Amino acid sequence: GSDVMRTIDRVVQTFAEQELRTGVERYRAERGSILVMNPKTGAILAMATYPTFDPNSYYAVRDARVQTNPIVSDSFEPGSILKPAVMAAAIDSALVTPDSTFVDSGPINVSRFKINTFDGKHLGVQTMTQALEQSNNIGMVHVAQKLGAERMYDYLRRFGLGERTGVELEGETQTNLKEPQKWNEATLATTGFGQGIVVTPMQALDTINAIANGGVLTQPHIVQTIKSASGEEKETVPASIRQVISPKTAETVSAMMVSVIENGVATLARVPGYYLAGKTGTAQVADDEGKYSKEKKIITFVGFGPVPDPE
Repeated sequence: GSDVMRTIDRVVQTFAEQELRTGVERYRAERGSILVMNPKTGAILAMATYPTFDPNSYYAVRDARVQTNPIVSDSFEPGSILKPAVMAAAIDSALVTPDSTFVDSGPINVSRFKINTFDGKHLGVQTMTQALEQSNNIGMVHVAQKLGAERMYDYLRRFGLGERTGVELEGETQTNLKEPQKWNEATLATTGFGQGIVVTPMQALDTINAIANGGVLTQPHIVQTIKSASGEEKETVPASIRQVISPKTAETVSAMMVSVIENGVATLARVPGYYLAGKTGTAQVADDEGKYSKEKKIITFVGFGPVPDPE
């Protein structure tokens, strides 16, 4: 008989649902999701998926997948939205700075795989900031190789990957993160640009929230207050899980992500009057034979703002 009050903001939720439906229909996507959280508290302000269904007529649903919540139940290879976390690990370890350089003179071979940039363009000497701005896979392989498997694994675990977030929602998927002794040269390289590793959308945003929140990983939650039949109220106290990276590293990577929007591939995310941080991602989708599909892609964007005090 208890009442449950959620953290959902009706205005933000309404906008999320409207924009999501418009986007899915415009680009004829199979489906889409939007998740909005307060990075300081972990409170979920909006959570929308489209196509959706009317809970009053749940029995009329023909596709059972519509009744699941992909934000916690579906795992996917994040692609380039993982790059800020990998870059943060390298900066936090004092292996690179935003101005450190690498040379992109063409595709590189790692083991038996050829790794190229997303657009096939090669720009020569580039900085780490430019690697994020242009979402350069070759630059991220350079970063991953500097980190090494054990250090990268340690930081990804610190960011919460490979474990459930613990949000109070049914059906959260347990994603796995292979131990570093099981990585090979190709695993290390591709993890640097977000392939060969899986996350849920909830995990992906929680990872980026740690960068937005001064390097501190927060506990996502959707329950604000539980009020019992007797009138007793129990309010959720925002919880910090751990310090993942230093505040200085978080500030540095945030500035690099601002540059992604101001000078890089994410200029569509600009909002006049605000500095926003963001990162685009395009992930390939494995087909039934275990090979990457040439037709299907998962397009993602993560971001926060206003910088330097994100909400």
